[in-house]
Amino acid sequence: MVIFFFIGAIAGCRNVFLFAKKIYEEPAQTRKHYKAEPKEGPKEEIDEK
Repeated sequence: MVIFFFIGAIAGCRNVFLFAKKIYEEPAQTRKHYKAEPKEGPKEEIDEK
């Protein structure tokens, strides 16, 4: 029974390692990537006289 525990522990560690490797292979995505183009506010024209 102890052998099965160690086999399961090794398999679990392997899965965690593969999962972490998959996550960190891709470049990080931040909120900046998801933001839309900045909205333009109302334009106020100032007449200089």
